[in-house]
Amino acid sequence: MENGRLCLSGYNKTDSGYVTAAEIQDMDLTDTELVVLSACQTGQGKSVGGEGVYGIRRAFELAGAQTLLLTVEEIDDYNAALFMKIFYQYYKKSRNAMQSYQETQLYLSDYQNGIKELIQFKEDFKNYLKEEIHPTTLKMKLIQLDNRIKECGAQKKMLKTVHGHYEEEDWKGSSSKERYIFNYMYLFILFKKREKYHSIRYR
Repeated sequence: MENGRLCLSGYNKTDSGYVTAAEIQDMDLTDTELVVLSACQTGQGKSVGGEGVYGIRRAFELAGAQTLLLTVEEIDDYNAALFMKIFYQYYKKSRNAMQSYQETQLYLSDYQNGIKELIQFKEDFKNYLKEEIHPTTLKMKLIQLDNRIKECGAQKKMLKTVHGHYEEEDWKGSSSKERYIFNYMYLFILFKKREKYHSIRYR
């Protein structure tokens, strides 16, 4: 299974800064409660006739990971950051992935909560990354965040950027054509039965 690889921190500085799906599936992750891959399209893979979809998701299943949180399409960077921050806060308290997922959806469905988190994200972004990225890039990102915050307030809803324009963020997946929760996130609960791993996907 060579379909898919995860690029690690510093990947652009070395030729070996990644791990392949083949390497992941040979790991022992049976004690791993949760794997989160919140980059774009981490839940996709190559369809193989009679075998299903091969890729990063399948590799983690075979390795024994109990729960996977993946994406199935392009994601909005800022909103994904908000979602993951709140999700981890809930998960730290409950250690229940599905409960934390639903609580995060409910919390961010209130646009006022979303705007509050976006404002805090902007401050954190400025404070933590001012020494890490070029000043011009930082300034551009902060302007983008300012514009997003103002527009969310004006429209009284959380927004995402799609092909250069704003659309309403669908935290619950109700308007998504494929009805994925949070528009592009997938929660897989994996359980072992008769030595085979099965997955239940929540939509």
